[in-house]
Amino acid sequence: MKKHLITALAACFAALPLLAQQPDSVYIIRQTDEMNGKEYTYTNRAFVVATPERDKGFKVDVHIRNDLSFGFLTVKMVGLGACNQHDEIIILLANGEKIQGRSWKGFNCEGDAYFYLSRSEINLLRNVPLSKIRVTNMRSFESYTGEVKETDRRYFIQVFRCLDNGLVTKGQ
Repeated sequence: MKKHLITALAACFAALPLLAQQPDSVYIIRQTDEMNGKEYTYTNRAFVVATPERDKGFKVDVHIRNDLSFGFLTVKMVGLGACNQHDEIIILLANGEKIQGRSWKGFNCEGDAYFYLSRSEINLLRNVPLSKIRVTNMRSFESYTGEVKETDRRYFIQVFRCLDNGLVTKGQ
């Protein structure tokens, strides 16, 4: 009996790495550039909220500091005006609460927007799944609101679980 229990536990632990890196899983990678020795910490993937044609929307990612703390949200917009500055983001969570912010990134024509979050906003993302996100280009006032795909609704919960527990995969 004891032998069967040990075998079953060993099988469960052996499967954990496979479960941790499913296609919709988010994990943290730390990589050192062999040429300059600089260390980079980033997620294995961002997520996209866009039209089915992918001609309008945005990519959401996280800037992670080397001490494994959350830095800020990064958003890359597509089809929302040629140039932008001080853009707006509204994140609707599954429990009905909202996070709203203005980008601190100045004028640019690359579609980049960066958003700092308060401690309470970070705690919401750490614990509550996403529902919808709207990004507005405050230069052209074009916006896109989209449903977050089921596979991405727990994106930030997974990111913060990794950060809070120091779970990092070594990059190549």
